[in-house]
Amino acid sequence: MLPSNQVSNYYEIKGIQTIGEELYLNEKRADFYFEFESADGPCDRIATHKIFLGTISDVFDAMFKESWKEKTSVQIVDASMAEFKEFLQFFYLSRAQLTKENVAKVMYLADKYNVQECLRMCEEFMTLLLSTDNVCWGYDLAILYNQAFLKKYCVIIIALDTKAVFSSDSFLECSKDVVSNILQMNALSCSEAEVFEACMGWVKSACQQDELTKEIVKKYLGDAFDNIQFASMTLQEFTVQWIAYEQLFTFDEYKTIVKKIASKSADYEDENPRKKFRKSSIDSCQKKRCGRVISLKYHPYPYHIKNRETTKFTVNEPLLLCGFKCDKVWVSVDGKYGSVNENLPTKVTISEISKLSNEESILHGENVSIEPNIYLEVTLVKPILIRPGFMYAIHMEMSPPENACTGVLLKSEVKFDSDITIQFHDDPTMEDDKDVARGLIYSLIFNRI
Repeated sequence: MLPSNQVSNYYEIKGIQTIGEELYLNEKRADFYFEFESADGPCDRIATHKIFLGTISDVFDAMFKESWKEKTSVQIVDASMAEFKEFLQFFYLSRAQLTKENVAKVMYLADKYNVQECLRMCEEFMTLLLSTDNVCWGYDLAILYNQAFLKKYCVIIIALDTKAVFSSDSFLECSKDVVSNILQMNALSCSEAEVFEACMGWVKSACQQDELTKEIVKKYLGDAFDNIQFASMTLQEFTVQWIAYEQLFTFDEYKTIVKKIASKSADYEDENPRKKFRKSSIDSCQKKRCGRVISLKYHPYPYHIKNRETTKFTVNEPLLLCGFKCDKVWVSVDGKYGSVNENLPTKVTISEISKLSNEESILHGENVSIEPNIYLEVTLVKPILIRPGFMYAIHMEMSPPENACTGVLLKSEVKFDSDITIQFHDDPTMEDDKDVARGLIYSLIFNRI
């Protein structure tokens, strides 16, 4: 801050901020053109400016000084005009708009021309798109362009609902690299027999044959086949698979697997068998408590609990919801907080709400009991992936005693780690302060991916 006797000589220059937007795809002062084949006749072309491209991309800069030094245009053969226009946003505009149809090619161009900011934005956009239906497509891109966060995000989706991923067209169409990486994961939410069946389905799709031989499986899976942990199957599971795919195993291999299954030998223990995905599978992630409480002191005016309490929230970064915590339940007696003497059976439902259609999909349900004088903490057996672009609701249905209440005052927005924001929606609020929320749930427990 300047001393009071000094005057700033810095002024905001608004014109400079709009230059990129004015020149994007504009022939004005253009000194280079990217050309694209057109089915209707002459080549289509995009006007660009070397100073913009060379400043952001060292690859473009080098090409303008070397192989393109004497040129005023080049033909692009590895991307469409629409895809290239989307990519060029990152050289001219302060805000870029990506599309699901073009994002894969934009990532390719960003990697080819070394535009890291573009890759980062594509990675962020992909987290909005991915689900069990298309996660293998996203995992392919994450592996291809070595995007660490996107790889981790895809692994979480696959681990949380492996059966749904294996049932998707995205899995059948994915690369060998994706299958190999899945087989190296140390925790999946399905049996090893289901892993084997999914891999055989992938091979059949890849080779377009229903009858598999050992040679075909090895050709398509390679060393990844060795990461299928047959010894972690039950004897019955392996027998069923062996009858269906007897030709994949020599007699000695069959005997070795059966012995390991039967004995669970020390040798098998050394193989670090794959685990069933549980909450403990993500303990390496950073646990974060999203505490909403404004003050530990109860408010003089209690909040009366309804038959259906709902907490709605959105996030700006993907997180894993691992649980939540509720305030103690009291009864309001003559303006004072009195104890509740009986348990309060409660049905918990967690759902995801589409902002476009307002459709609500149930992600989790369980029954709990709120005990007298206890802060109820609900820990989810399997974490729930919370995605930006959606709203989430925790519903708690109960039959509270007359005048059941809580006393906490809650925040409508919580920030942590400087870049994570949890926004709460549609809460009951104070009559004299609409920024202060009331409710039963006062803390959400997340794991950061």
